Amino acid sequence: MYFKMGKKLAIVLLVIVVIICIVGVFVIITDGSEWSDDEIEMMVEEMEEEELSVEEPTEAIQDEFITALNPERNYLMVVNGWHPYEFGGEYDMLLKNDLIYVADCYGAPTLVEKAAYLAFSMMKAELWNEHGINISLYSAYRTYDDQAWVYENYGEEGKNEVAEPLFSEHHTGLLIDFRVWQHGAEWHKETLADQLNDCFYEAIRGKLSKYGFIERYPLGKEDITGISCQPSEIRFVGSSEIAQEIMDNDWCLEEYRMMHG
Repeated sequence: MYFKMGKKLAIVLLVIVVIICIVGVFVIITDGSEWSDDEIEMMVEEMEEEELSVEEPTEAIQDEFITALNPERNYLMVVNGWHPYEFGGEYDMLLKNDLIYVADCYGAPTLVEKAAYLAFSMMKAELWNEHGINISLYSAYRTYDDQAWVYENYGEEGKNEVAEPLFSEHHTGLLIDFRVWQHGAEWHKETLADQLNDCFYEAIRGKLSKYGFIERYPLGKEDITGISCQPSEIRFVGSSEIAQEIMDNDWCLEEYRMMHG
């Protein structure tokens, strides 16, 4: 009888030891912490904030932006299927001094016109601070070879979404293709209609003109721009007043130029 009781006691003690070992391993792995749902959510938010690395639109950044605006640059230049970009021309020569390297949304170096990037950075910070929306630059300035590679690799079915080399406003450094990120992943919408009606894109559109941006390829203007609607392609025009006029009148850049010369 005592032997049977001792055997049962030994089994119980063995089970207890196994449980203690498992708990101990878990404690080591989790650094002694059992995270609640709220704590996990907070950690995710902290990781997103660290990933953003955006600054408040301070007076110093605003002053740098004003300085970066080049009075000799034609911020209203139109490049499309009927108006090619002139490499080696006056605009192109001025642009070389104002292109800067920045990290794109995947951490790779890319070129963009400085004033356009500073304006984008201030808009990015405001969108995050007010709406929790994280936008990142995907593509901006492209050389002839860059655009040729994109055009050739996009596929025949997507040719109306990508301009041929010489006919792309990416050559100006003023056209920015952005991406929306949430929880460390790119925010995808399956259809154009879904994207246009998405609350994130509505908030982004609401900030564009304040920072001198317009929708470069808006819906319903395909016959004028030569490119299908692209909600994530925004164009810096160098002036919040001009951008607001374009947006208020539901114009594309070509229509503004037709109205104002």
